[in-house]
Amino acid sequence: MFQSANSQSVTSSDSENGVLCYCHRPTKIVRAWTRKNPGCRFYSCIDRRGANGWVSCKFFDWYDKEEPHGWQHVALLEAEQTIKEQKAEIEGLKIMVRTQTHHSDNAGNSNAVVVRLYLMSLFGIL
Repeated sequence: MFQSANSQSVTSSDSENGVLCYCHRPTKIVRAWTRKNPGCRFYSCIDRRGANGWVSCKFFDWYDKEEPHGWQHVALLEAEQTIKEQKAEIEGLKIMVRTQTHHSDNAGNSNAVVVRLYLMSLFGIL
């Protein structure tokens, strides 16, 4: 059905869903971001990823039973790309704020205030 190998995943939530892993513990729901399974959720052992790599009972079962297809598949891939671009932009803006803050510490606070106000308005905080 789905491709499960090499899933890049982000934990979306802990699950109180009654599904137990091979360790007999409640599972968590994880979202895969592979090309084949973008946005598809699956049950995983709570200890799926540890400090030393994969340290778990390796439990895996799909939460979403149907594969995304057609426009859904394309929309999920586009959304993933948009999110990556926005994260990169946010990191760039954070660097700019740190740089401006460093310069403003040496030359006054006016530049940092302007940058912070700009960022706040950009992200709808104002």
